[in-house]
Amino acid sequence: MNFRTRALAYAGAGAAGLFATGLFAAPALAADEADVLVKPLSTKIAVDAGLKFFRFDFKNEGPGVATDTTLSFDLSGLDPKVVDFIPEDVKVDGVKLVKDTDDEIVFEIGDGAPGETLPFQLPIILKDGAEKGSAGSFKVSIKSTAPDPDESNNSATIPVEVVESGPDLTTIAYDVRAEDGEPVKPGATAPFFWTVANEGGQTVKGVVLQITLPEHVTFVDEYPACTITPDQRILTCEDPNVEIEPGYEIEETIPVKVSADAPGPVTLSGGLLKAAASGVISPELARGAKAAKTLGGFEVVPIDEEPPADVDPADNTAEFSVFVGGTGGGGGGGDLPVTGVQAGLIGGVGLAVLAGGGALLLMSRRRKVVLVTPGDETPTA
Repeated sequence: MNFRTRALAYAGAGAAGLFATGLFAAPALAADEADVLVKPLSTKIAVDAGLKFFRFDFKNEGPGVATDTTLSFDLSGLDPKVVDFIPEDVKVDGVKLVKDTDDEIVFEIGDGAPGETLPFQLPIILKDGAEKGSAGSFKVSIKSTAPDPDESNNSATIPVEVVESGPDLTTIAYDVRAEDGEPVKPGATAPFFWTVANEGGQTVKGVVLQITLPEHVTFVDEYPACTITPDQRILTCEDPNVEIEPGYEIEETIPVKVSADAPGPVTLSGGLLKAAASGVISPELARGAKAAKTLGGFEVVPIDEEPPADVDPADNTAEFSVFVGGTGGGGGGGDLPVTGVQAGLIGGVGLAVLAGGGALLLMSRRRKVVLVTPGDETPTA
């Protein structure tokens, strides 16, 4: 595979696509103190992965709106003999690329609502012949024009380490709002959009997944191969048959409901998505299985007996919040800000909602679509 071509197409996935899905809201609140911060997640890449989208989150812990927010990426610390990064021009409504050089990228993304999280992926490419060891580091920063009570968490230096081959699951969970972009009205149902990707060098065979919803939020449906706690807030699923090859991902949208007695307007935090591989198909076993071993028309593929160690377990967990509006009229928005791009995108992407065949995880596909507003979805083959 030509990883350079893949990265050129996917500077849009790390920058444009996920800005679109996690784009900070255009708020209706007055500016106040806003504690904006960077939360690093990924630090490692498998030696045979070729490419990894390093995960981290930008957050606004409030209490006020993060106005005129800017994101900066200093790539000068990456070792050019080991890794590469190719920036791409980004054209997304609400996102302005103001600087784009070999060593620095700067975006203006507008305003961020209190409690909002912007999940982000930065594509890091391993050069041919790269070996295990340090590949340098890059620095990410967030800044807004609102007074910040704690500037010590506005930036982070993220080390990049090349490690042994293995599976490497990463997760993304998007904040929940109603389909029209408004906060969810108490008693109403809204879509929750999440992804699980394999960024490692070995094919995952079987996935264990757990989703924990914030208080006052519950699951609407039941799913095969899954259990839900009596309070309807924790969903645990295991699909031993799903296979996620390196560079492929699962996307799902599932409905969740805000209780009728939920407080509002408020941002409910505490949502978590966790994923782990229950097995792995090693390259040697996968090649041997292709020698026409069949049983009843189905290919027999041997897998490692012991559950594999994840290359970078820190990015297996993703946080999310649920935005809840007031109980009055006007769509339930109350005094909370509304979103622009996120609601329309989540309403139109990944809508194979956990149905059929007894499998939780329905889609395992190569990253070929840059997430944009429905109707403008563009393949990046």
